[in-house]
Amino acid sequence: MFSGKLQKFYGLWGRYFRTSAVSVGLLAVLFSGAQASENHAGAMVETSTKNKVVAQKSTNAKTTSVSPSQAVVLPASGEKKQVSTEVKTQSLSRKALGLRAYARMQVLIEYYFMESGLYPVSLKALEHSFNIGLPADAPKVILGNDPLSGKPFVYEVSKDRRHYTLSMPEPAQYGQDIPNLETIDWGWLLLAAEGKRIERLLSDCTRNINELATACEIYAKDHNKAFPAKLEALRPQYMFRELRCPASGKPYIYVFRRGGYTIECPEASKHGLGSVKYDSDKGLFVTGADSEKSQETKAEVKPNAKSSQKVQGKIKQ
Repeated sequence: MFSGKLQKFYGLWGRYFRTSAVSVGLLAVLFSGAQASENHAGAMVETSTKNKVVAQKSTNAKTTSVSPSQAVVLPASGEKKQVSTEVKTQSLSRKALGLRAYARMQVLIEYYFMESGLYPVSLKALEHSFNIGLPADAPKVILGNDPLSGKPFVYEVSKDRRHYTLSMPEPAQYGQDIPNLETIDWGWLLLAAEGKRIERLLSDCTRNINELATACEIYAKDHNKAFPAKLEALRPQYMFRELRCPASGKPYIYVFRRGGYTIECPEASKHGLGSVKYDSDKGLFVTGADSEKSQETKAEVKPNAKSSQKVQGKIKQ
């Protein structure tokens, strides 16, 4: 009697559970009291499983049942295609990063030019200029290399530092023609860059001359008010190194006289700086190259005792 009821039950619901091996297994557990029912359920599980395998092979299913936290898994036939697609995507990403780094490098080079009026002598010098004087906890500017080849970008600059060429280390790896990047034509903004160049050179030159004058004053205090006959006498006790004109790279002109001296930039006017000169009796003279826009400045900046003592302490340490 119980077996007849079970068969009637399967007759009504057999179609619904035939495609689900898990559901049939649950029914078999519920009615495990009858051996015939359990055997019958086991047979259906085996039959349903075989049918499911055949159906999967015939339809070449591309996905399997997974939990929501899992990704879609491709069958063995599609794994190679998936890996190759990922590699291709990574390669494209590295190319995009390389082109971005290439453009960024030119931006930094041009920024340096607009701030100094000249292009950097090298990429290493460019990186150093951005990071010099930064606080210890400040993030540094890192130029980096070409992401695709791992090699540094190729940078060439002219002798006058007014033109440059930037190129990829291995452009063939990008699979296309990568043009060289060259000097940007800034038009009238070049006047601003030139003004920056002169301003920087004039500032550096003035600082150097003041430093030389300070060393001469300290020397005189230590030698009964006698100034050095030559600038070479200042090293190494009063000067760490020889100071040169930043524009020409030549040593400063030192003229010794009884009771005084003068220090002058060797080629200030040639480099658009006008005239930069220090006299031990009169102080610093800075005359601009353009007489209409610049006037002679006679600033009494003769090194005083306090500044001399500070410099002397640094030098003798």
